[in-house]
Amino acid sequence: MTFIPVRGLFEAFIYFDRFNEDYITILMIMCLDITLIMDKKKEIQSAVFERLINHLQKESDVQNIDMMILAGFCRNCLSRWYQEEAEKIGEESNPDEAREIIYGMPYQEWKELHQKPASQEQLDLMNARKEK
Repeated sequence: MTFIPVRGLFEAFIYFDRFNEDYITILMIMCLDITLIMDKKKEIQSAVFERLINHLQKESDVQNIDMMILAGFCRNCLSRWYQEEAEKIGEESNPDEAREIIYGMPYQEWKELHQKPASQEQLDLMNARKEK
């Protein structure tokens, strides 16, 4: 019998006349291989997320409302998603901690330094986007 994993990582030949230890060894190798690939994927995703956060922290002139109009998410959304994902894995997180991770400083400080009042046009555009 031939076993080929879904991802096609390797091919293992399993013969029925072998001992159970051979099956266990093959399964252990498969699990290790899949775990290493999953770890690499998470490592890449984590690095991309870090780059996005660093980029948004440097581009402080980009207003959250403009991000909401164009992309449907903003820094506050990212901080909420961060908090929700932390809670899914049993990590306690609160909105202020999550925002500080995303903004690189306390949220109130960022608002005072960088947030400008929204124009009526921006508010209208954001509301129109919500109605889609």
